[in-house]
Amino acid sequence: DYSNGTCPSLLVEPQRTNLALQSNSAVNSTVNVGYSATDNNTTSPDGTTNAARVLEDTSALHLIQKTFSVATTTTPYSVSFFVKANGRTSGNILYGLNGAPFSSVFATFNLSNGTITAAVGDSGATAISSSIEDFGNGWFRVSVSGTIPTAGTHYVRLQDANGGAAGDPSKGFFVYGFQAEAGSYATSYIPTTSASVTR
Repeated sequence: DYSNGTCPSLLVEPQRTNLALQSNSAVNSTVNVGYSATDNNTTSPDGTTNAARVLEDTSALHLIQKTFSVATTTTPYSVSFFVKANGRTSGNILYGLNGAPFSSVFATFNLSNGTITAAVGDSGATAISSSIEDFGNGWFRVSVSGTIPTAGTHYVRLQDANGGAAGDPSKGFFVYGFQAEAGSYATSYIPTTSASVTR
């Protein structure tokens, strides 16, 4: 594993599957509300130009999400993505149910100081943890873990933290590497295209 530096190390992790399709795209296999998204816009943590830019419109809600299917409510899931400030330095990461009763686990990250709040669950969801990791060059990987009490279509979501204020079309984020995996913590990034990938 060559992440976080040039000196290789042995990466020992459990088998995991990334259920978020087109993991580097903010356009394909993506629900987009209130963002103008451009794929392959800037250099990602892997050193290539494959990270997306998302800029707000003037509406009050802005989110990018990937959905995936969950068959059991007893298994914890962890969701994550890499994010870099582009005018906005604070946002939310959510793992949730894409439908009533709209349960979610969420946390607010701050890219100015590299912090994230404790994960919180609502509508019966149980939060396990949140995390943020500095990958250099302004990039951070954020994650939340928890359980949702209803099976079905779940999501990993990047959402603004503007408190319902009108958006600014010059501001947003760079985003890369959406991941959704069964387990109580996030593991290293597993890129996907049109199908889920197991490491």
